[in-house]
Amino acid sequence: MKQRITLYKGKSVEVTYDSAICLHASECTNGSSRAFNPKRNPWVDPNGEDPASVLSIVARCPTSALRARKLDPEIEDPKLPTTSKIQVTADGPLFIHSPDIKINGASAGNRMALCRCGASSHKPFCDRSHKTIGFDDPGAINSDVRATFTQDTSLRLTLCEDGPIIAEGAMEIRTASGRVALRTQRVVLCRCGGSKNKPFCDGRHEALGFKANGV
Repeated sequence: MKQRITLYKGKSVEVTYDSAICLHASECTNGSSRAFNPKRNPWVDPNGEDPASVLSIVARCPTSALRARKLDPEIEDPKLPTTSKIQVTADGPLFIHSPDIKINGASAGNRMALCRCGASSHKPFCDRSHKTIGFDDPGAINSDVRATFTQDTSLRLTLCEDGPIIAEGAMEIRTASGRVALRTQRVVLCRCGGSKNKPFCDGRHEALGFKANGV
């Protein structure tokens, strides 16, 4: 079996790469070809840029396929999200950015891409299966609700067995065009790919016989 997670250790920073959830958004390679170059082996060189720059570039990875850990406590930390955002993408996953994401109570970082086509082999994370199955959804949301809420620094995701994802915490939900369609503190998100009210669950997972692990 091909190795999924690879560690690249530098003098002041170490970087890990999870190939299974990488969507090739190119934030890393556009950030620095010296530190991240797919034409080179190994393609990640944590010493290719100054440590603070490597941390900052890795923090822009939308899926957490790249993660970084500083080995020198004196290195400045990158700026992290201050609010929770769920970004719907056209024909693709949900991008989650939050100061603190918890999945079933366990800390899961501050960014990820969640599968919403139902076909990923690494649920709840996207593995690009939406391209293989031809998942089709423009990422529009028929809502213009602008609720106010108490600031919450965490986004809590609960995986329902054979069902949706329940997201709780102060969050903005954005359409594929970037419009803020909803501000809320609780939402139920489709992950079977069959909802007629995407990205929200409408119960269709039961009729489809959708299977996925829960809590």
